[in-house]
Amino acid sequence: MSDLLSKFAIGKILIIVLIGFLSQPYALASGGDSGGGGGTDVHKQVMYNKGKKLFKQKVVCDSCPYSELVLETAAVEQVWPQMKDDFKKNGQIGKNLKGYQRKSLKYYVKERFEL
Repeated sequence: MSDLLSKFAIGKILIIVLIGFLSQPYALASGGDSGGGGGTDVHKQVMYNKGKKLFKQKVVCDSCPYSELVLETAAVEQVWPQMKDDFKKNGQIGKNLKGYQRKSLKYYVKERFEL
């Protein structure tokens, strides 16, 4: 009798595990892009960090177009229209960047300087 119960219990556990594995694609298809919480925030943080690095290397370095820029919101707001043009695919800065780099750079500036 205990042999029958242990086989029954093992079978039940296997069915539960199988259902768990089979339900994973449906959980992802239900609107979440990471299968768990916080996926979007992680993506934004990665973009912010990449943009910050690019900003220092390509925008405000000693030999960069905005090397004299005061890194305060008011100052960046004034040059933002020109800076956006420079970030475009054929712009002074953007022409040497890949699409995701341009996007990260814009995201960083908007977030950092609250534009």
